Amino acid sequence: MSPKIGFIFAGLHTLKEMSSDYFHPFYASFSRNILVSFLSKPATNQLLESPNENFTLQYTKEALEEIYYLSNGQPYLVNLIRFYLIRRFNDYRFNQKIKTDDKLTLEDVTAIINNNFFQQGSYYFHGIWNQAATSPDGQQEIIKMLAPYQQGLTINQLLETSNFTESEIEPIIESLKRHDVIEEKDNKYVITVELFRQWVTNEYYVAQEKN
Repeated sequence: MSPKIGFIFAGLHTLKEMSSDYFHPFYASFSRNILVSFLSKPATNQLLESPNENFTLQYTKEALEEIYYLSNGQPYLVNLIRFYLIRRFNDYRFNQKIKTDDKLTLEDVTAIINNNFFQQGSYYFHGIWNQAATSPDGQQEIIKMLAPYQQGLTINQLLETSNFTESEIEPIIESLKRHDVIEEKDNKYVITVELFRQWVTNEYYVAQEKN
């Protein structure tokens, strides 16, 4: 294979996980791989403000801050937010003939998130959730425990409010961290993407209250 050829893989499983499967020898043929994770804040802003040289729309500082806060730089979500923001702008400007500034605001971000965004991004949210149903068992339970707590929970708090032992919870935590579902901040485990945390909260806790 030529050293000048590169492949980009996107999915819920890591390349290491795929290459360990006997029935997927293709993935094991890649001896060198580069992990591409979430975008940094500057990279997220650049993607939003300068997707190409002809892009003239601007964002307020508050809008950029909110997008990064909600997505944590998750590339799919950043692009999805951008898509619906631009569609909203075009609808106002060209379909409804409403005069607007060439600047997207925090109000615009809030509007598209509240307008069925979780349904529009359901492939991502359900994909992460369903992946957490795989081994090791208990990943979904930990996610549901963390969802109501935006600031996260310590490992002791997770142990106190669950039926897991320390030896049982360790591989669960490691799997969720490896798949960027949770991360550790200030000795607490938090859900990495705020939008996913909100989706879990709405999907399960709000649904339980209605029932």
